[in-house]
Amino acid sequence: MGSAPLGALASKIIGPLDPSQFGTTTGKIALEAVIDAGFDTVTNADTANVIAGTEVINVLGNMYLLVIYKT
Repeated sequence: MGSAPLGALASKIIGPLDPSQFGTTTGKIALEAVIDAGFDTVTNADTANVIAGTEVINVLGNMYLLVIYKT
């Protein structure tokens, strides 16, 4: 099993995402806009195999989306 250097990976944190917004249609639309804008800053996010993973992190009641991607 081979290995690859992690130097070709980068991360982007999107948030904070307010949990109270998930319960309303207006809030969901606002959250989608924040998440979409965050992904827009990831180089070549629309190219296959660029996104290596995502993780949701909860800090003091706020949620953050961690995006790990190939550079």
